Amino acid sequence: MKNKIVIWIVILFVNLNMIGCTNVKTNMIENIIPPNNDVISIEGKWEIKDYKVWNEEVNSQEMKKNIGQRAIFDNHWAVIGDEICKEPKYKIKKIDAYKYFLYTYKMNPIKLGIREDDIEVVSITSNEKLFYEIIRVSQNQLIVFIKDTFYYLYKTGNEIEGKNEQEFIDQVIVEDEKVKKEDSLLRSGVLIGLRSDIENRNVDEMFSYRTIWISSKNRQIHKVLKASNLIVPRKSGFWMIGTKREKQDGFIQDQLFAKSMKQDLIQETENQEKTYGKLNYRNKILFAGNDYIGVEYSENNQETIKSLEKLRVVPIDNIKDDRGVKISDIYGKEAKAAFISSAKAKMRNIGEHEYDKLEKVTREESFSMVRRTGHWMVKGRLNYKKPQIRGDYVDFDINIFPAGQIIHYDKLYISWNDVKSKVPEALDAFTSPNKELVVIVSHDQIYVYTIKDFKLSNKPIQMIPIKKGETVVMAEWATSSYVKKWTEILTDMSTQVY
Repeated sequence: MKNKIVIWIVILFVNLNMIGCTNVKTNMIENIIPPNNDVISIEGKWEIKDYKVWNEEVNSQEMKKNIGQRAIFDNHWAVIGDEICKEPKYKIKKIDAYKYFLYTYKMNPIKLGIREDDIEVVSITSNEKLFYEIIRVSQNQLIVFIKDTFYYLYKTGNEIEGKNEQEFIDQVIVEDEKVKKEDSLLRSGVLIGLRSDIENRNVDEMFSYRTIWISSKNRQIHKVLKASNLIVPRKSGFWMIGTKREKQDGFIQDQLFAKSMKQDLIQETENQEKTYGKLNYRNKILFAGNDYIGVEYSENNQETIKSLEKLRVVPIDNIKDDRGVKISDIYGKEAKAAFISSAKAKMRNIGEHEYDKLEKVTREESFSMVRRTGHWMVKGRLNYKKPQIRGDYVDFDINIFPAGQIIHYDKLYISWNDVKSKVPEALDAFTSPNKELVVIVSHDQIYVYTIKDFKLSNKPIQMIPIKKGETVVMAEWATSSYVKKWTEILTDMSTQVY
């Protein structure tokens, strides 16, 4: 009996520690509810009976047409209106309601009639692709966010049985097959974020950012679009991210900003500037993902800024965070061990004279992402104790794969040798998930080639000039029907290049 008690105590202790390690966003309370394959909290039949638009500019009459649409959730199907997900997986999270809506939709949940402190959010996925996130308000009420609108679903039955339900599913499947047939057409699009370094402290911006949208259909390129700043696709829609230069009391300070393209952000993230006091402060974006950005920054009280020396990764939802997240918050304890061992290996390989000047405590926040020969790499940084000149730091590679929450897609379907054979001066390359396109970046051009049977076309189908020295900080792909959706949205905020 005593042995059983000890075993249960050990299991409880391990589980508590595991839960503690999964909380990446320190400003959002989130508990994962253990899965139970036999129980789906939202299982049953539902109907859309009400809605509330998130963006007031949306035509509410169009949204009103969805009233009466049905939804079904079980182990075999997840259906909402005319959208279907086969063999869905359900993941339940219990989340602080106020913080969830604050960071995800920039609104107070009271506006949706939610007054509970905690809510259940059910993520529905298939083949690791997100179908929808469902907010479970109560046993008989759900909320789902679709195209700028919150829809209220009310339960109409518990079990998925009967002729009517099967006819409904069959009808949706037929529509889904039509979409798949249309999706058999090759359609690809990529948002490429570029940073340009401006070495002139008298200009308003030390670093400028822009986004280029390249899309194609059946290996035929569409008009290329460009937009100012970084246009980042997120679950809640497109966001604009960049830096803005401020001058306070003679000091230069670069402010990071993140702004939803659908509605203005709340005061914390958009309108209130960060106060750095009597310091020169520079922020330089190294990479941008769906939820995080990597930043290189420096601060000093001199008249000129000599170097950008420190690294950090910050959540887009809390872009003013000075601390940054730890590498173990993102990738787990194994990443911390890899970080420390990689740093020690780097220190062993430098001269003794330089070793004495370096910091000996590895800071888990001191990491970021960098592009290298067609892939994202994780790098760490050791700073000198007393930096004197530009570049007073030592960078090192961290032996982990940059997958998961930071980078969702990072595959190169052709070899780097094939890239260099087409563009000898190539610095970087990206391939589309459907293996249709390869985008090759050089010092002053972006080349777009088609791929067939893992071979590149003889000539590029598009060449886009870029500024000399522009650096890729983002690459986000869309395929199939998403290409059209993204094009429509980006057309409204972009200018045409070709």
